[in-house]
Amino acid sequence: MKDSLLLPVIFLLIFLVVFLLIAGLATLKSWGECFPEGNNTLVEAIFHNLPVRLLQILPVSILISLAALFIRILIKPGSRFLSFLFPLGTAFAVLIFGYYFLNEISPHSEKRAVKAERFLLPGKFTELGGYTVYTESLQDGEAANLILIEDKKSGIENERKKFNFYSRVEIKADAQGITLHPLNEKEVKINARPVYSFIFQEEPRLSSLFRDIGLLNAELDRQYHNSRTGFLILSFSLVFFCVASSVFMRISRWPLLNFIIVLLILRGIFSLFRFLKTEIILELNKVLADSPLIDSLPAMIFLFLGLVILFIDLVFVDYNFWQREIQGG
Repeated sequence: MKDSLLLPVIFLLIFLVVFLLIAGLATLKSWGECFPEGNNTLVEAIFHNLPVRLLQILPVSILISLAALFIRILIKPGSRFLSFLFPLGTAFAVLIFGYYFLNEISPHSEKRAVKAERFLLPGKFTELGGYTVYTESLQDGEAANLILIEDKKSGIENERKKFNFYSRVEIKADAQGITLHPLNEKEVKINARPVYSFIFQEEPRLSSLFRDIGLLNAELDRQYHNSRTGFLILSFSLVFFCVASSVFMRISRWPLLNFIIVLLILRGIFSLFRFLKTEIILELNKVLADSPLIDSLPAMIFLFLGLVILFIDLVFVDYNFWQREIQGG
């Protein structure tokens, strides 16, 4: 009983460590991308959008923390009922209250201006979205002696247009890239990533994971602003499915293998949500347009799968199986 009563405290400690670690990595990436803009803009960019970044990492931090907590439950199982109820209630409360709190402190003002220095370094040839750009100086959104070399793949038939020189160019920047405004000439829009973003570029497999996490975050945010009931149901279903999956920590006598299986299941949560959202729901929308049942489909499926796993756990899996295996019983 005592071991089970400590689970909420242990979960909160694990969550704090995981949350701060991921938040630090996300802030480091933001800092690196905004670094060329200067110290003042750098501080503003980091702290102005900090609540939004924390919102984006909150759900995944909670799910990872639950997976880590399963190891503690495996070592000291305690009460079967409380070992299920306490992690479920604590994780759900952290997700809900954390989401409410971070939304309250998130900035509601317009997005801060982006400087061209984020994408273009003076005195350096920089490859940007099919172009190579060089400028002698860049200050207050105005570049001097700018060279613009168009990539051969850009489809420009006139070879003379592949090399352009401008003595003065006004440059406007946004989150997607820069737009050049030469005097008395047509503007040139260049989609680009921040100049130092290659340092923080993730592996392709991680890119797909971040894409799926972003889709889940977007849905949680949409539900939060459009339907608080839908947001609560979706949040509970995700946490419930994750906690029910703790049965896989007792599926074999090898804890590391079990933990890897649980991590794969967590990855599967994001993949399944993406599949439901981008494949199944799109098809159902063609038949059941504007049906409230469609929005609740992912939550209902996660709840159903969680109940199935919980039933298998209660009926077919011995709660103390792992301990007896280790003890040779």
